[in-house]
Amino acid sequence: MPGIEEVILGELGYEFESNTWAQAMTVNTKDTGLSQGQIKMMRNMIKNSLEKQF
Repeated sequence: MPGIEEVILGELGYEFESNTWAQAMTVNTKDTGLSQGQIKMMRNMIKNSLEKQF
């Protein structure tokens, strides 16, 4: 999210120190009612969406 980064680092004067990754969500695939093929397709869609953002 380059726009947010520009504001935080540039306009607000914060400095980058380190990256910390936090788990955003979890899904129990057994509870979804989806087939393994559907789960794989969903994971690929999410992965592709995230890759396009970067």
